[in-house]
Amino acid sequence: MGGASGIPDVNGYGIFELDGNVTHDATTVAPLDWAAGTTSATAGGGLFNADSSQAQSPGTTYPVPSGPGGDTATLITSKFLADTVGPDLAFITGGSKDLKNPAGNWQCTVKPVTPKDEIQNAYASAFQLHSTNPLRDKHIVLYLGLERGIVTGTSNAAFWLFQKNIGCGSSTGNFTGDHANGDVLLFATFNGGSASIQAFNWSGDATGSLSTVPLEANPNACSVNTADLCGQTNLTNVVTPWPPSSSTASAISPNGFFEAGIDLTTLFSTLHRSVPCLSTMLADTRASGTQGNAVSSDLHDYISGPFTLCSANISTTPRDSTGKDISGGTILLGESATDDATVTTTVAGFPAPTGSVNFFVCGPFAPPITTSSGCADKDPTKVLVEGTEDSDPSTDPTVGEEGLSAGMATSDPFTPLATGVYCFRSVYVPDTAASNNGYESVSEGHSGECFTVVQVTPKVKSTMYLADAVTVTHMSGAGPVDGSVTFSLYGPFAAAPGDDGCVAANLATGQSPNNPNSGIALMIDVNGDGTAHTKAAIAIPAITSAFYAWGITYTPSASNTHYTSASLSCTAEQVNASYVPPSGYVPAASTLTISP
Repeated sequence: MGGASGIPDVNGYGIFELDGNVTHDATTVAPLDWAAGTTSATAGGGLFNADSSQAQSPGTTYPVPSGPGGDTATLITSKFLADTVGPDLAFITGGSKDLKNPAGNWQCTVKPVTPKDEIQNAYASAFQLHSTNPLRDKHIVLYLGLERGIVTGTSNAAFWLFQKNIGCGSSTGNFTGDHANGDVLLFATFNGGSASIQAFNWSGDATGSLSTVPLEANPNACSVNTADLCGQTNLTNVVTPWPPSSSTASAISPNGFFEAGIDLTTLFSTLHRSVPCLSTMLADTRASGTQGNAVSSDLHDYISGPFTLCSANISTTPRDSTGKDISGGTILLGESATDDATVTTTVAGFPAPTGSVNFFVCGPFAPPITTSSGCADKDPTKVLVEGTEDSDPSTDPTVGEEGLSAGMATSDPFTPLATGVYCFRSVYVPDTAASNNGYESVSEGHSGECFTVVQVTPKVKSTMYLADAVTVTHMSGAGPVDGSVTFSLYGPFAAAPGDDGCVAANLATGQSPNNPNSGIALMIDVNGDGTAHTKAAIAIPAITSAFYAWGITYTPSASNTHYTSASLSCTAEQVNASYVPPSGYVPAASTLTISP
């Protein structure tokens, strides 16, 4: 299907303008281009500003005006690599570098290169296509651009896409970093507007080799209905908004600007694998020659930098022994905590990160938990969270590691030995497969990993228990005072009550007509006197100050017709009664002031 407004793009996706210039020409944001257009209608679709900063934010999704209705493209990343015009890092003379591993074979030095080989700037961007067509849905499409100096005749250039960090330092002059299985070399030859491009892959690791047959090739320049891979150069002068070609006088001459696009999902499907995350992009110029021999030709100028399509993301949750989230919360001293980690890729459609997670813990720190709390990598209190199955960390480097299962891992239980703030730290460790996909270690140890270990102070509430005892004295000639006594406690009162205070509404808590202190039978001694005490003490809450009063009523037995009922009123101290403390009880006066 054709691209938007007839503008060339890989597979006619309509994501990007592969038209041999840097300027956005479409009146819709997508297809995008490297720089904004020069009119109000075309100004919104440039990836980079005049100062080479990003004009579009990664994660932004754009409607794609081609393909089935509803197609969109999400910007994964974009990178601008500004090179120095004049002496800068360049390859040391020597051919066949493409056929060798960077570490131990590639060298660099600061030196001038010929204008034809001088790289001015290089840039790259990657998008993920979302489509209702399953044949193109979630495809990763990469776009590359290169500016160079004065160009004469046929030119060769290339882009290496590395899965590991590759670079060279002027202090040593040696490249560091090894090839990974599936590294890609995009090699282009262009002259007078025509451009051809091939994609080669590296098989194996540092001791591997570059394929001799390209995975994909396109001998033609980009068109509206182009294939999965194409390249395009400029037919006319190109003025860029950034230096060094930002004026008509310094414009890039024809054949000096090259751009290319490739459907990485289709490319890597020929290798029966998903698109790796990548780590480093290196653009280079090289000696002239045909595509057959220029792959192993002498490399000249280069520029490189980090370029990552995806990365591992780790999110964690500290939990108590019941599985409750305790981020920013508390556990009691003596209880244990674990840390749950989930490791995912930042872009859907890429292979899931595999490997293990190292769990650490820092602390104790003084409360409270703040936004600056956490477990830093160099914190002196940091220790591995180890279970009983772990071995000696001095001899086993995997101590503390928990293998990922479906992207998740849980630490061994950690039981703090003191109160304070503790914070987990989790570190994702990619295995070989994940490393080959370009994943690198990531960690998390922020304040969300923190919890507080506390001891609780119980609430101490004092309670006074009141009990009472009574003696009912017989009257001479009337016989024993057999019968019963009812004890009723009234209160609390703010002041000493009068007789009108001892009414049912003022009964102390727990009192009722059927309470255990009602109708207690008198014990009659040989003299005919009777004694009784409360069966159950009554709890009195500890308050600042209160008054209580016992109401005591004597009731003769049915057969005892010699005596009438008698009472001890709220205000009386004693009425035919004396208070004898029973064993185990504190004696109570008829009216009491209770203090805690």
